Amino acid sequence: MSALRTAVPLQLEDYVGKCLAKRAADRYQHVGDMAVDLRTLAEKLGSGESTILRATSTVPSMPTVPATNQTVSPARSWLWPTVAAVLAIAVVTLAFLALRPESGTTSARLSIALPPGQEITSSPAISGDGQIIAYTAQQGADEP
Repeated sequence: MSALRTAVPLQLEDYVGKCLAKRAADRYQHVGDMAVDLRTLAEKLGSGESTILRATSTVPSMPTVPATNQTVSPARSWLWPTVAAVLAIAVVTLAFLALRPESGTTSARLSIALPPGQEITSSPAISGDGQIIAYTAQQGADEP
């Protein structure tokens, strides 16, 4: 960081190096610990204490690379397009499933011709295979 900007305290470089450490045990274990270090550094800067001397750190600071040589690793260059493609496929699939007509459900309108003078007295029932309709009927009141 100090290679890119001169006013960056060396302690801040140590804190960033600790955040970016490769081994998890070398990184901050809780964000509260990092907040304490940053508050302490801010107090030192506010009081005018010198931060030129490098504080001892358990993690060596990260080597600096000029910004012109930084490139995106080939392994990560495909990450975002792949995530976007997977999300697009998921959205199209969900839309297709939500908007397609229900399969296997058909409706039909039936009319039953009863003998003269009969009236249906219960709701008709259709057999599971759809071949038989069962109902009860009675002779009308005005018929002898």
